[in-house]
Amino acid sequence: MKTTLSAEQIIFTTFLFLIASAQLLAQNDWKLKLNKDGIQVFTQPEPGSSFDAFKGVVELSTTPDKILAFLDNISEYTKVFPDNSEAREIKRVDKNTFYFYSRTKAPWPVDDRDGVYESSKKVNADGSITITLVSKHTMVQKYDGVVRIEKALSYWRIIPLANGKVKLEYEVHTNPGGSIPEWLANSTVTDLPYKTLNNMRAYLAKK
Repeated sequence: MKTTLSAEQIIFTTFLFLIASAQLLAQNDWKLKLNKDGIQVFTQPEPGSSFDAFKGVVELSTTPDKILAFLDNISEYTKVFPDNSEAREIKRVDKNTFYFYSRTKAPWPVDDRDGVYESSKKVNADGSITITLVSKHTMVQKYDGVVRIEKALSYWRIIPLANGKVKLEYEVHTNPGGSIPEWLANSTVTDLPYKTLNNMRAYLAKK
């Protein structure tokens, strides 16, 4: 039995499609903000946050296993992540999932930030690997003088390349909470991914 849509149904369906398309484009509206030392940093507005979302991209002369080994070893995070003063594992669920605590120093007079995250690994059909980090802020008690990050979603994407190198993407969507000066917010969304990927490249070169 053939079903014929009315003009109103066609208009409504088209309207929904346009909304969905606009939302998809808005979620991928990355703008290049920094291109330095082989590292690219992109940003896009993050609804409800004083920070833009950011994405850092770099090609590394390493292997996916070495990157995974670092990301799985929380005690080494202070050597790579800028101003990271503490990082510790809370709970290991299995080989793909664990929870960890992280604290980051902030310049005076801004309070330090900390967060609790679930890290989950997925191997994709194309051979790439995605590590997803989601805030689980209630797993650890809050500390005086430290602002807990309650909304955060991050991704590591490990993409093997035909030339034997690995493309690494680091993407962060977060609301840091509290009061953040505009100068710090603007500098962090470019400096943080750049320094993180630059530090990681130097760290992995020694492995």
